[in-house]
Amino acid sequence: MARTRRELIDAVLDNLGVLVPGQAPSDEAVARVDSIINPSAATLAALGIIYIPDVGTPSPPSGGQIDDAIYLPFADVCAWNCAGAFNLAGDASLKVLADQAERTLRLIGRPASTRQVLRTDLQLSGNVRRSTYGNFSRGT
Repeated sequence: MARTRRELIDAVLDNLGVLVPGQAPSDEAVARVDSIINPSAATLAALGIIYIPDVGTPSPPSGGQIDDAIYLPFADVCAWNCAGAFNLAGDASLKVLADQAERTLRLIGRPASTRQVLRTDLQLSGNVRRSTYGNFSRGT
């Protein structure tokens, strides 16, 4: 299941801890976080960590298809990037969460191993073992 941009904004505000439980976020807080999402996604893509194809549209926040696997780590990264706007730039816990989130996103976004070796059936290999190395210049 995919998450929307608005759900991401709510998760970032929850990570920042700027809301009292049950309180609706103000339009100003939503706009601050909304302005950080696209640059955060672009930074992660430029660093080669992960590419998020659809983060939705800003002002007003709508749409978005953020995969569940990257939703929470991406919210942590966005929370760290927004910390300065909410006077939380020195919060060490947000920095630690962002570092762990980047490591998680690197693992999720890494390409498949390129050094996979295919096994050959024993019947096709012929089970011929040579005790000496071949000489390609003489054809042996």
